[in-house]
Amino acid sequence: MKKYSFLCLFSMLLTIPSLSQPKMSSKALYGKWKLHVDIKEALKEEQFDRSFLESIFISGISDMVESILNEVLITFYFDKNNELIVTVVINIEDAETEIETLTWEINSKGQLLIEDIDNDEVNLQNDGFWLLKNGVLINFDEQGTLREHIYLVRE
Repeated sequence: MKKYSFLCLFSMLLTIPSLSQPKMSSKALYGKWKLHVDIKEALKEEQFDRSFLESIFISGISDMVESILNEVLITFYFDKNNELIVTVVINIEDAETEIETLTWEINSKGQLLIEDIDNDEVNLQNDGFWLLKNGVLINFDEQGTLREHIYLVRE
């Protein structure tokens, strides 16, 4: 019985680390990433508890928002000195480019944390964290709930 207990304990000790989230390395982030927001899919999931008229209204709005988002390119450039350059290019009437320089870090849990943007033009709270999974940076809120329609893909 002791051999069996020891074997089970040994197996668990080997298996549990392999199931945990791998730590993200800084090197895996370096370079340019493109922000993707699937607004149409997010709104479609929220439509189930809506009336027919509300669904039509939401569908129209999601098409309008999606067409605007198609004209906006947001890229993140992760630099080696924990500097993050966020570039927003808007091609609606005249091409307009905004550039923000932020800082980023990987905490002890292997989660990517990005500094908040707070200036005269933009106030954005980066609550939550990002994790690298299958080559894609995915976003989670503060409670660890996946925000599946917002993600970064390496360019």
